[in-house]
Amino acid sequence: MASLSSTGSVTSSNSLGNTSLRGFGGMVSGIQRDEIIEAMTLHTTNKITNQKSEITKLQWKQEAYRGRLHRWQLRRCDSQDLLEEH
Repeated sequence: MASLSSTGSVTSSNSLGNTSLRGFGGMVSGIQRDEIIEAMTLHTTNKITNQKSEITKLQWKQEAYRGRLHRWQLRRCDSQDLLEEH
């Protein structure tokens, strides 16, 4: 909802509070809002980071297995070609 302040400027607010003050409230009150939010979300952030690491490791393994399978298939084709020639 927008409203006209006593200075004549338009301010807006929503369910999260006055948007013109958001980001400055922590500095004025002495509460480190960003640090509190980081602390509250740290566990979830760590879980996401760990899952991304596991996904990366699995992708590397998958690429390695695909490479091995491809080399095995090439050797198999080569050996079959040699058998057919004789």
